[in-house]
Amino acid sequence: MSKTKVLLVDDEPKLVEILQEILELHEFEIAVAMDGFQALEKCKEFNPDIILCDIMMPRMDGFTFFKQFRETVNGNTPFIFLTAKSEYSDIRAGMLQGADDYLVKPVRGNEVIHVIETRLLRKTQILSPELKRVEKLEQAIGLITMHEFKNPLTAIIGFLDLIKSKIDTIEKDLLEEYLNYIEFGAKRIVSLLTKVTTWHQMQNPVNQSHQGESRTELSSNVGQIALEIAKKYHRINDLTLQLKFKPLIHLSPELIKACFSELIDNAFKFSHTGDHVRVSVCSEDLKCVVSIEDNGNRSCASELTEYKPFTQFGKKEFEQQGLGIGINISKSIAALVKGEVEFLNNKPTGIVTKVSIPINE
Repeated sequence: MSKTKVLLVDDEPKLVEILQEILELHEFEIAVAMDGFQALEKCKEFNPDIILCDIMMPRMDGFTFFKQFRETVNGNTPFIFLTAKSEYSDIRAGMLQGADDYLVKPVRGNEVIHVIETRLLRKTQILSPELKRVEKLEQAIGLITMHEFKNPLTAIIGFLDLIKSKIDTIEKDLLEEYLNYIEFGAKRIVSLLTKVTTWHQMQNPVNQSHQGESRTELSSNVGQIALEIAKKYHRINDLTLQLKFKPLIHLSPELIKACFSELIDNAFKFSHTGDHVRVSVCSEDLKCVVSIEDNGNRSCASELTEYKPFTQFGKKEFEQQGLGIGINISKSIAALVKGEVEFLNNKPTGIVTKVSIPINE
C-alpha cells in the first residue's frame, strides 16, 4: 500500500526538520519546499495528498501559493495553514480563502498527526460516492474497449475496407448488404454511448429528484417502442400488444423510451423466432402495470433481480450482451415516479417483467 504524501512548505529549517521526523515516524512520505514557488514546482512531480503550509514566507507567501495551487493544480487536496501568530485576523483570512484547517506554531506532534488524519478522513467521506461512480464508469469503459465497442467497430472498418477494395466492380446488392452491416454497427455504438450517458446522468441525485411537470400518455409510447424492436428482430408476428388502458405519467417520451427499450429488447433477445412476446398495460391496485412476457431461455428471474451494473450474464450462451446497465437505467427512471421493476419466472419458460407505477403520482 502506498504511503500518504505530505507536502511541507515552510522557510524555518529547524521546524521543517522536526515536522519531517514526526511525519516520517508515522509512515508519511514527505516533500519539502521553502516557499510558494518551490512548492508549486514540487506539486508537479510529488502530487501531494495533503499540504502543510506556513503563511509568512519570502518570495511567495502561503496565501498566494494556496490561491495558485487551487486554481492551477488541484482544488480538492486538503490544505492546512501554519501560522506563527495566534491572531484572529491571520486564521480568519486563511479560512475565508478556503483552507481546510490551521495550526498555530509552535505545533505539537500529536496535533499535526490528528489534523492530518482528520482531514484525510473527511476528504474520503466527501469523495467516496463520486469515487464509486468513477470506478463503475471505469468498468464500463473497460467493457466497451475490450468487447462492446471493439466488435461493431471492427465490423464497420472491415466492411468499409471491402467496399474500398471493390469500389469499381462491386454489385449494387452486395454494396447494400455491406452498408446495412455498417449501419447496424454504427447504431449499436450510438446505443452503447446513449446507455452510458443515461446511466451516468441517473446516478446524479439532482437528476434523480427531477420530475417533469407535464404528463405523457404511456401506452402509445410503449406500443411504438415494442413495434420498433420487433421490426429490428424481424419478429412482428411474434408480438402481441394489449394497450387498452391509457394512463398519463410524469415522464417525458425520451425517459419512457429509455426505461422500456431495454426491457422489451431483452424479451426478444433471449427468446427464439416463433416464441410469443406479449406487452400489456393495465390497472392493478391503483397502479399502472406494464407487463412484458416472453418464453425465452433465461435461467431464472432471480438472476435479473440481483444483478449489478457493468456485469453481464449468459455471456457464453448469448452474444452482444451490452454493458449490463440497461436494467439499472430502467429501475432509476421508474423510481422517478415512485415506480418499481420486478422480474418473475414465466411458465413453462421465460420471464415476466413488470413495471408498476402509481397512477396518482
